[in-house]
Amino acid sequence: LRTSEQRTEETALQLRSWRRALESGLADDDAPGTALLLGLLRDKERHALERLFRLMNLQGTNDDFYRVYRGLESGRPHTIASSCELLEHLAPPRKRPGLYRLVADLYDTDLFVDPEDDDPVPNPTAVLVHLAEAERGSLAAVASIVLSGRRARP
Repeated sequence: LRTSEQRTEETALQLRSWRRALESGLADDDAPGTALLLGLLRDKERHALERLFRLMNLQGTNDDFYRVYRGLESGRPHTIASSCELLEHLAPPRKRPGLYRLVADLYDTDLFVDPEDDDPVPNPTAVLVHLAEAERGSLAAVASIVLSGRRARP
């Protein structure tokens, strides 16, 4: 379970890094598929975070992580704040930096995230090329469309 948990966290953080790079580099881009690609990355990131919470819950003695996740997904500001407070007490110290970055970014919370703990944002074009060439399925297809739309510009 710990190995799966670690891989899931790494995947979620990688998705976050790609999404942030594309959000900053494609903010004013109207290439076909840009909004779809950003939404797809955000959805994959949320699904990875859900898996991470489920794996942490399986290792615990109660369903507290499940309750935290459900609270975050509720969309209600008060419930999200309560979930963040509970997460600050439940999360093991080794998980906090990555987990806090994911939660703070996806749910727009005020969880403390040390800017020095954050990874540098990669080059958006390099991210697009990687997604188009190294990934599979819908992510690769949409990245290819966005990349070709950017290349077709004068």
